[in-house]
Amino acid sequence: MTRRFSHKQAAESFRAHCEKFGMTQIGMGRFLGVSQRQSRRLAAGDVQLSRATEMLFALMNKYKVTPEQAYKLIGMELPAIYDQRVKDE
Repeated sequence: MTRRFSHKQAAESFRAHCEKFGMTQIGMGRFLGVSQRQSRRLAAGDVQLSRATEMLFALMNKYKVTPEQAYKLIGMELPAIYDQRVKDE
């Protein structure tokens, strides 16, 4: 069984991926399908990343996939509310 991130590691990973993709915490939350409150809690290390999110980040890193490409890979268009560049925090 794979070891899960600690809360601190989860927060560092979440924030690092926001930075890597030029996204705000809220923008990353939209990408992951979580609420603004949950995205703030993830960034603060108050909650764990889900195993699915850990796997998604690992796959995106390994294959150098952007959020836009991830949506295309699953045959979806970016949601209208998804705007990774807006600083809405």
